[in-house]
Amino acid sequence: MRNPDWLERGSAVSLSVIVAGLISFLAIAVGLALDFGRQQARLQMITDLAALAGSDSRIGIIAGYPCPNAAELARVNGANLDSCRIVGGVVSVSAGMNYLGLALTASAEAAQKD
Repeated sequence: MRNPDWLERGSAVSLSVIVAGLISFLAIAVGLALDFGRQQARLQMITDLAALAGSDSRIGIIAGYPCPNAAELARVNGANLDSCRIVGGVVSVSAGMNYLGLALTASAEAAQKD
């Protein structure tokens, strides 16, 4: 039994709307995934710089104390310094930030070459 013609009218429009919605959803998902990776890379760079600032402070290249300098560098770049340790000549830091409700973390170490 065949459906009446009036039931089939407009089906191309609804299919087009569904396909457009799926493409939009996928584009947004890919964009968010790429931006998440960019934010993680940015946090790692901030953490690396904080470790270097702490190491430079430890040997006197930068005035001040290592951990407060590392915390300040992380703060002005939008991250929170979670931990800072100095063991021997190595400054180890861990930092984090929130991005779209997700917690991002990174860690780094820096030491001066003797």
